[in-house]
Amino acid sequence: VSGIAALLALVFNAFSEKGIPLIRIEQTFNHVSDNSFSIDTRNNFNEPQIISLQQAYGLLSKGDVKFIDARDKWDFADGHITGALNIPQYKFDANDPKVQSLAKDLTYVVYCNDDDCDTSKRLAMDLARLSFKRIYIFEEGWHGWTDSDYPIEKSELE
Repeated sequence: VSGIAALLALVFNAFSEKGIPLIRIEQTFNHVSDNSFSIDTRNNFNEPQIISLQQAYGLLSKGDVKFIDARDKWDFADGHITGALNIPQYKFDANDPKVQSLAKDLTYVVYCNDDDCDTSKRLAMDLARLSFKRIYIFEEGWHGWTDSDYPIEKSELE
C-alpha cells in the first residue's frame, strides 16, 4: 500500500504546477565586479546578478531600489535591512498581493542569511520568471549586513 501511495505522490508531483523538482539543478549567476559596477538602476539585464556588501550598501544609499528579504517572517521580524519587504521564498506565490504590487521597472536586491543560504537565489529566479529585469542577489545577506553594522530595523510579526 505504501508503494502505491508513493507512486501516486510522484505522479501528482510531476503534473502539478507547484511540483517539487526531484533533481536539483544548481543555478549559476554572474558576479558584478566592483570595477564595472555603476549604480545605474535603469539598465535592464536578463538574469539576476550577484553583488557584494559594498555594492548593496551603495544601492541602499542611492535610494531608488527595493530590498526583498527571502527569509521567513520570524527571521524578518527579528531584524531586516532598513526598508526591506518580506517575501518568504518557501511560500512564493506569483499571485500574492505583495508580489503583484511590485513594479517591474524598479531595481530589487534579494537577500537571505548568507552565502550558504540559497533562498535569495531561488526567489530572484522566481521574480525573473515573472519578467522582472533588474534583480540583484546580495549573497552575503543578513549576516554580512549586520557584521558591518549597517542600518537595520525590526518589525511586528504579520
